[in-house]
Amino acid sequence: MIPTASACPTLRGVGGPLTTVRVLGDRMEQTMRAALIISNGDPMTFVTRPISAVILVLAVLSLVAPYVISAMRRKPRVVAENV
Repeated sequence: MIPTASACPTLRGVGGPLTTVRVLGDRMEQTMRAALIISNGDPMTFVTRPISAVILVLAVLSLVAPYVISAMRRKPRVVAENV
């Protein structure tokens, strides 16, 4: 049985993403493989159509955004003094 956020308190923050990856991971991999086979291994297939480019950019932003936000919060703020 796969533990979920409701069954395991330690997974409350990551239960949703882990469950999503567990459910959709195999299907996404098969679809990506089929797309690469159809395009003769050309990865540009994923960015030539506008909708696929937007989805790819959103996926990258969703991976990078937490790190950028935490870095911005940790940065000490400099207060300018009147001289």
